[in-house]
Amino acid sequence: IAAGFPNVKMVNGGYDALVAVGAPTTTDAAAFTPAEVTISKIDATHVINTDSLVTDYAGFKVVDVRSQKEYDGAADYGEAKGGHLPGAILVQFTDLFRADGTLKSNDEITAMFEAAGVSKTDKVVTYCTKGIRSAYAQLILEMCGFETTLNYDESYYRWSASQDVEK
Repeated sequence: IAAGFPNVKMVNGGYDALVAVGAPTTTDAAAFTPAEVTISKIDATHVINTDSLVTDYAGFKVVDVRSQKEYDGAADYGEAKGGHLPGAILVQFTDLFRADGTLKSNDEITAMFEAAGVSKTDKVVTYCTKGIRSAYAQLILEMCGFETTLNYDESYYRWSASQDVEK
């Protein structure tokens, strides 16, 4: 979407859900067909960088969607140091899903964030290690009706290398 592709979809339940509905699968290599793609601009409406986050840090509810282990200080992916952003609220990415890999309902997800202290009217910033889990979480929060949601896509890699963290 950010790169100007409006018809992008995510499958609730991923590969297993596609197989369950009879989507064709193969173990053969896919045929490669080159395509010319032009991206004229990136829509950064739901993205925040380190400088902007630092400038208005107190104005945000900062949500760490990594694991409890990462939040507590594990630096398993080459981070400069372990820990989490100051005052960050932990809502683990994996807790957004049911055991079968599908997303929990909007009501369940909303209740989970509200129980953690995040309301639909808060300015919310999500982050993880590299910005991938947090981008997905930001989309889910937007889908659930949270009014102002931003993905800190520089995420913990950048923050841990340039700012103070908590453990």
